[in-house]
Amino acid sequence: MILYVNGDSHSVGHGTASQYGMTINDPIYSDIDEAPHPANLPLSYGAVLAQQKNWNLVCQAKSGGSLDRAIRTTKQFVYQTMGDLFVLIGVPSFEREEWLHNGVWYQINSGGHEVLPNDLQERYKKWVIEKDNAAGWWDQQSVIHDKLYAFHQWLNNHNVKHLFFNTAQPFTNRTRAGKRYDTYNWDEQYFEPYGPSESLGVFCNWCLSQGFTHDIWGHFSRDAHQAWAENLLPSLDRIMKQYD
Repeated sequence: MILYVNGDSHSVGHGTASQYGMTINDPIYSDIDEAPHPANLPLSYGAVLAQQKNWNLVCQAKSGGSLDRAIRTTKQFVYQTMGDLFVLIGVPSFEREEWLHNGVWYQINSGGHEVLPNDLQERYKKWVIEKDNAAGWWDQQSVIHDKLYAFHQWLNNHNVKHLFFNTAQPFTNRTRAGKRYDTYNWDEQYFEPYGPSESLGVFCNWCLSQGFTHDIWGHFSRDAHQAWAENLLPSLDRIMKQYD
């Protein structure tokens, strides 16, 4: 069985050992793009779960990564892999996007972005203003909500076992102009997706509630990842039993 992990910096174990999240950021590994830093990955929640289940781990998460990227690369992996998979997605902060420009994917978020070519700089400025004027970044959650449910259905249609959880914020039934959206039935394949802003189904909030502290970038220690893996394990086991 392969435990396939995707998402953002929390899913690569950023901060558990090295200050670098990805190989490309470390001068020692700068020739390797889009791979989790090898000092961090063995200490991540995904590695802990894989060890507990005696599964092989594949992690294609990326620091600063968006949900769009996670969905795109996960689908690619599903199509090119013959083995039995369990997909575990740490859903990144809702405002993030990815843009395709001249054959290159760029990850975009409210706190900054990757180095963009000059002809995307103005687009990014307009994107920030548009998001900020649209009643805040939370407006994007309704888009993410529907996108995730479509992805959930896609995985079910391909008979892929999976579990989602949010890394930064829960869905709160709040959209533009006070409109609300219906919640979905996730068949227990989404770990506590709904709740108030302090929802303990969210990785960062849960870690803080357990007394773990984060670094200046908001990343947690190896002990937090160990505890989070233990928190997810019962849900993972329940999903496995559904396929027995």
